[in-house]
Amino acid sequence: MKGLWLIATSEKFRALPWSSGSLHSEYLGLPLFLGNLTKDLRLPFLTKVEKRLAGWKTQILSYVGWLCLIRYVLMTLPYYWMMAFRLPKVVLKGIEQACIKFLWNEEERSRHMHLVKWEHLCLPLDEGGVGIQRLEDVNRAMLASRCCRLLTSKGPLGQHL
Repeated sequence: MKGLWLIATSEKFRALPWSSGSLHSEYLGLPLFLGNLTKDLRLPFLTKVEKRLAGWKTQILSYVGWLCLIRYVLMTLPYYWMMAFRLPKVVLKGIEQACIKFLWNEEERSRHMHLVKWEHLCLPLDEGGVGIQRLEDVNRAMLASRCCRLLTSKGPLGQHL
């Protein structure tokens, strides 16, 4: 990437009728970027989760209903992004914190005592949990699956690895 920057800043490049810009667009719903996922790229994803939660807070549901919404809707929102790249822990923790606040019906700046630890809720059903999957574990598993598929594929990319 360093070489491209040198070309873009050279005098010969500036003499051409093209303008240099930033690479900030989307393809199939995923942002195209170089380097780490920046805050401005993470923000739309976190606001999507908060919008879903805001619509559900007005509904009268039991804890079982809230757990189903968390398990089957909120925790599956980042799956498409996680198949493509590793999400930062800040994003994953932010989603989990939003789910915790939703489950225990907490307000923004209030402190409550939770009835059950989040770690216990994330245990499998046969171990006494409710089966919510930790997003960090899911992200690692999806990336490992993608690497395994690349290494074992018979296509043009798999042959060169």
